[in-house]
Amino acid sequence: MGQLVSFKGMRTTGILVVVAVIFVVGIVVYKNARQTASPTPRPPVTTSAVPAAKPPSPPAPPVVEKPAELGKTVFDAANPATPEPVPAETLAQQLTRGKTLVEEARRAKAAGDKATMIALLEQAMQEAPNSPDVQKELLEIVPLYLADNKEWEARNALSIAVQRDGLTPKERKELVGKLDKLNEELIFSKKPSKDSILYTVKPGDTLARIARAHKIGEGLIRRINGLKSDLIHAGRKFKIVPGPYDAVVDKSEFRLTIYLNGRFIREYPIGLGKDGGTPVGSFVVSNKLREPTWISPEGKAVPFPHNPLGTRWLTFSGEYGIHGTWEPESIGKEMSEGCVRMLNADVEEVFEFLVERDSKIIVRP
Repeated sequence: MGQLVSFKGMRTTGILVVVAVIFVVGIVVYKNARQTASPTPRPPVTTSAVPAAKPPSPPAPPVVEKPAELGKTVFDAANPATPEPVPAETLAQQLTRGKTLVEEARRAKAAGDKATMIALLEQAMQEAPNSPDVQKELLEIVPLYLADNKEWEARNALSIAVQRDGLTPKERKELVGKLDKLNEELIFSKKPSKDSILYTVKPGDTLARIARAHKIGEGLIRRINGLKSDLIHAGRKFKIVPGPYDAVVDKSEFRLTIYLNGRFIREYPIGLGKDGGTPVGSFVVSNKLREPTWISPEGKAVPFPHNPLGTRWLTFSGEYGIHGTWEPESIGKEMSEGCVRMLNADVEEVFEFLVERDSKIIVRP
């Protein structure tokens, strides 16, 4: 009997222990489940009220401004850097319209009405820039512009006048001399012009980024603003003449001319490919190299300064490009393998005007 009682006591005790274990395990599982299901973790304890510093934001790209007067004078119809020639019907209309406006301007001049004469010729410049009558008559208003300190207007009128067929070498040289003198002030000096903007350097700016944003070479910014290095500081102001600039190669004249929106900027003598080998057509600058390495037909790399390419190279069509030369006597002749040769000093200047993917190169017979 006593043994039976002991066995029952043991059985009762075991049941109580099992129940207790189940109870404890249940509580632990319940707490873990609540922590796992909680959607909002506690914020970490901090001893400072100052928020953690954020990583610095990258500098914003330069804001590209446009010259205030850009587009007010329409040069597209007379822009030599336009790939497509002026349609014959449009040209015929310009010839008729130009002759009419020139005749009216001459009558106004004979009557002593200079204001009306200028207004009529400015209208002719807009509506019939390809008219030889207009191109010739525009020379009448250039002195009037200059007398009134309107260098920008004088340069624009001369940009059309210099395109007239039939100019003698002496006449053209005289016009180009006037254009060079005007552009020294309008483009290359620090003096503001209607072609330019005044750019304020932002924190994080570099000369290269500013140049790319305005589609010009860094060297042009340095030249205009008299910079001795690429080091610039926030807050400084620079004169910038935004691009893109374009180039027109006239093979028959051995001449390369730089234009900005159809306005004459600068021209240079060039050499061309043997037997007419320089390709004719419309191209875009695809690559630029300083102090280029030349790969010979045998595949040998010839580094600068032993290359035959001079100091600069600009690709415009496959293996063809504009480059410098160590043979200045080849300028004005057909001696290259098809490329456009320039004096090293000239190609270095052109290098800063023309930019990859944006500058057009028009090669004409």
